Amino acid sequence: MAHRRQGPSGTVRLRTGGASERVNMTLETNSTFDIVVPVINSSTIAEQQNVTVLSKQSEMVLFPINPKKLGEISLIVKAMSPAASEAKTQKVFVKAEGVQTFYTQNLLLEGPGSVSVSKQLSFTFPSEVVQGSEQAYVTVIGNFLGTSIQNLESLIRLPYGCGEQNMILLAPEIFALQYLSATNQLTENIKTKAINFMEQGYQRELTYKRNDNSFSAFGNNDRTGSTWLSAFVVRCFLQARQFIYIHPEILDKTMQWLVQYQDEQTGIFNEPGHVYHLELQGGVNAPTTLTAYIMTALLEDDQYRNLYQDKVTKAKKYLEDQYDFGISSNYTLSIVVYALSLANSSKAAEALNQLSLKADSTGGLKYWVSSTGASNSWQPRSLDIETAAYALLSYHKQNQIANGVPVMNWLIQQRNDLGGFASTQDTIMALYALAQFMTAFSSNETSLTVSVTSSASFATKTFQIRKENSLVVQTQQFNVKYNQRLESRRERRTPIPEIFALSVKSTDIANNVYQLLVDICSSYQGPGNQTGMVLLEVGILSGFKLHPKGIPISGSLKMLETKYDKVYLYFDMMTKTQVCVTVPLVRTAYVAGTKKSYVSIIDYYEPSATVTRNYNSEMMSRITICDYCGVTCNRCKSNVTVTSPNSSDNLPALSFILFSIIWIWKVL
Repeated sequence: MAHRRQGPSGTVRLRTGGASERVNMTLETNSTFDIVVPVINSSTIAEQQNVTVLSKQSEMVLFPINPKKLGEISLIVKAMSPAASEAKTQKVFVKAEGVQTFYTQNLLLEGPGSVSVSKQLSFTFPSEVVQGSEQAYVTVIGNFLGTSIQNLESLIRLPYGCGEQNMILLAPEIFALQYLSATNQLTENIKTKAINFMEQGYQRELTYKRNDNSFSAFGNNDRTGSTWLSAFVVRCFLQARQFIYIHPEILDKTMQWLVQYQDEQTGIFNEPGHVYHLELQGGVNAPTTLTAYIMTALLEDDQYRNLYQDKVTKAKKYLEDQYDFGISSNYTLSIVVYALSLANSSKAAEALNQLSLKADSTGGLKYWVSSTGASNSWQPRSLDIETAAYALLSYHKQNQIANGVPVMNWLIQQRNDLGGFASTQDTIMALYALAQFMTAFSSNETSLTVSVTSSASFATKTFQIRKENSLVVQTQQFNVKYNQRLESRRERRTPIPEIFALSVKSTDIANNVYQLLVDICSSYQGPGNQTGMVLLEVGILSGFKLHPKGIPISGSLKMLETKYDKVYLYFDMMTKTQVCVTVPLVRTAYVAGTKKSYVSIIDYYEPSATVTRNYNSEMMSRITICDYCGVTCNRCKSNVTVTSPNSSDNLPALSFILFSIIWIWKVL
């Protein structure tokens, strides 16, 4: 993986309670960093500084360092005076520049009896990887849900700040508990953890409920509610009732709001609001897809199924007619097949057979490839994952278990290292399908030994899988060969034109090293007139943070979120018309020679459609340690050369950092 460098720094401050004190400050050296020291007459001066701290006042001491490795490093500063001494340790996490990228390869190992199975995986890092940032991990788990259960709070790497995305804190927990309960594997610890997340997700989701009892991505801030999101929320709430309390009035009133948007003549469900999932948003298949989607919510519970039987009958008739007319989209057909299967339609089996004929099959795997365009990603499109999930649910509902196994195997191989998939909707639907389908298999006594050997280091790690640890994720890091590079990207398909236009310009405020403006402009240049929800991810330069005044929320920009060293901007859509936004940054730490960061624009529900640009502060990239210290710093006097001994040539992404700690000092 490759990601950008983050080098925090601070200020050592000393405060006395009585008379002035002469204090000696020492930064201990270790192999993880070089101290940038002055060289006088070919000899170096020890990294110590003496400072006089006046009574009840503070003094700042600067220690310039150059990190030599990525990851966590420890900085230990000791302070000594005639009256007392003390030491303090500060942890600093050093990252590489660039955009962090993950690639996961999954294998489903089956070893009945004493049979030995051997499989080989290989991977070569792309040529543009930041050297030294590569890592390789192997994880082994005896249950397909183990990784998902361990990472219930972080199944995907995208943020989830709207009404639909928040459901990832609720829905996967439901499916995990349903599966573990059905297979007698549920423990109290897992149940407690899952229910805690479910209750948090439920309460947070209620903040997206509008005054008219509908749900939308941004609640009352949206123009109107969404039938798509309301149906999704209701379906999850109905399933959650098995484990947590869901207020019946919420379900009743949301259902009442939802069914009023069905056309009494055609049976079609309409969308009064904005749909952020592009495949449900427009085009000839949109009414069919949305109607099937909402119909699955009406069929989730017998009470509402009976209460709105006439609505279900009309929707069912419409979907059957659409199937007879012909449905070209694999995604739309998969949802229609699932809805007809739930409704016990006489056409359900025929429709599932038709969907099966459209599948691609290879190596014992079955999957569907969408016709809406290729992907530059190593991973399948989110749309294809959703299609396979609906197909697997239909195989399960129609008791065609043998036909569904190749789909199950394909889905399992597409999961990320966290146990989720790419986005929220594909993660939720795929985990639901897998949890439902896997209940058809008995939970036998598990006893497997897995040995993993790395060709890079010839190291071997052996994992023991037993029933008692089948849900425990076992992990081992292996060395990787840094000198292997590909001359071109390892992409699933031939590179295609970028679907977003994206320009990034950074502007230093004249004579002000404390502020930076990042101007970002983007527009949609793919098929159709607009996208679904778009996420603008801004990686913040080292030593900076978002200005406290933030960014005004207006127009298509619906929400701003900050997390660690990133700023996320949520746009409800991106059209052919250019949209621009200015991100104001303010400097918070002493970092010299700042390295570039990035801006990415991402189609939230199809993250493979991502465009990235780099940016930097011209002023901060040229600034040196002496620009901070000035001539008063003994490391920057005219007769002194500042140098970093034994500097590492393997970390071109790293820059000088001035480290600091806040101290509280007392004397008698």
